[in-house]
Amino acid sequence: GTWMIISGNGGTPLEKSWPSDQQYFGYAVVSILKSGKVIVKSYGRPVPKEGYAAPTPATQYPTTLRDSLDITWKD
Repeated sequence: GTWMIISGNGGTPLEKSWPSDQQYFGYAVVSILKSGKVIVKSYGRPVPKEGYAAPTPATQYPTTLRDSLDITWKD
């Protein structure tokens, strides 16, 4: 089968209903290992919308792992 992974953090406006302490800008990394295992990891950094494209020091807005999931296809 074919998989499509949508992480939902591609620069869209932040939802006003989402708690401000849980808002972040992020990206997903999909790793396909030699063993056949497929792992998705979501990373993000808590930056206010005004600083989205601005360079920021990692100590002020660190990028951290937000979630991880094994999506290996099982027969």
